[in-house]
Amino acid sequence: MTSVKPDIEQLAEDLWAFSLEYYKCSEVETNCLQFQNEHHGNVNVLLVLLWYSIRWRRTISQSVVKELLTSIKNEVTLVDTVRTFRKNFEPKLREISDQLTEQVKPQFLAIELLLEKQMQMALVTCFNRIINLTECLPANDSIQLTDKQLLKETTEHNIEKYIATLNDDSKDALDLLKQFFVESFIEHLYSRKDI
Repeated sequence: MTSVKPDIEQLAEDLWAFSLEYYKCSEVETNCLQFQNEHHGNVNVLLVLLWYSIRWRRTISQSVVKELLTSIKNEVTLVDTVRTFRKNFEPKLREISDQLTEQVKPQFLAIELLLEKQMQMALVTCFNRIINLTECLPANDSIQLTDKQLLKETTEHNIEKYIATLNDDSKDALDLLKQFFVESFIEHLYSRKDI
């Protein structure tokens, strides 16, 4: 039996599905927002690194992380612009009508999500250009218990390479977030019924 190599669209859809599933885990959303708002981290970069850790079980270099960050500058600017507009607009709209605010808010969030998905496509495209994801098959989805420590180390390494690129003085807080993301990711992964 031969395995079919995925194309960019399939990889981006896989990343999006992974992101939605992982984001539902206990406290992940809260910690992602803390990472984004307090430490100016990009949640999509974090998610793509977690996704890469599980799908390919390989480590990356800090130069790859920097290239990923550079590749999404336009998408980041666009998402930040929409997010800032939404956060500034909602209180002003609420002064006029709570009901109208509640009707408009989901539409703003839908636009934000659409742009986040586009950012993930840009990340996958960049990753493919650097590492050629479409030419190397992902790791087998069945995870052996003996792989757990290796997967944890790979995930820690990849997240550390990203955290090292952030201009943030609160290293302790970032270390706690890193620990949370690695542990919750591994816990989530091993709690799935399909592995």
